[in-house]
Amino acid sequence: MVKISDNFGMRLFVQLLSKNEVKWHEFCIACVAVRFAYEYKRDENREIIIMMKKSSGLTAFELAVTLAIVASVAAFVLPPYLKWLRTYRLKEASTTLKVDIEMAKTRAIRENAFVVVQFEADKYSIFVDNGEGEGGIADDGHWNGTETVLRDRPLIGGVRIDLNSTTFTDNRTQFNGRGRIRNQGTVTLVNSLGNQKQLEMNNRFGRIEVN
Repeated sequence: MVKISDNFGMRLFVQLLSKNEVKWHEFCIACVAVRFAYEYKRDENREIIIMMKKSSGLTAFELAVTLAIVASVAAFVLPPYLKWLRTYRLKEASTTLKVDIEMAKTRAIRENAFVVVQFEADKYSIFVDNGEGEGGIADDGHWNGTETVLRDRPLIGGVRIDLNSTTFTDNRTQFNGRGRIRNQGTVTLVNSLGNQKQLEMNNRFGRIEVN
């Protein structure tokens, strides 16, 4: 409800009425006009609020259309991206393995001891095979005692070592104190698409070739 005391125009009418400068029926007409104006303004504001609420969200149909568009775009873009990602991971894994094998060769020269690279399906390990510690046996190709582990690296997701295609005896190779390789061969990495990367060490100097 509109309070007459809160309206300047109505206060003016009251003052004029008290001075007999305006008639009573004119005062009543003014009250009705103010009331009508208030109701009209309130209804107008209510319509604006309703329209804002309607435009503030998505309808079920609009949401379904949006999801359909997103699904279509994903179906078009996702397969090439996944293929690229798997290929990239295979390349990254082969590069990392090459760097670690070269580190093993350098460490063998520095330690003047055998350093072993042991391959498994989902990881590889590198250790100094110098027989250090109680129970350690030097140059046996196995980690024992307290021999120093240089790497124990799991392969990146989606990449594995194909042991059936790996030609190293007992799936391992060794470098001696002169940096020369004792057990020559090839290790094969494969991703979920069947793509392969081969690291070949078929020379006694331990040179690595990636194919």
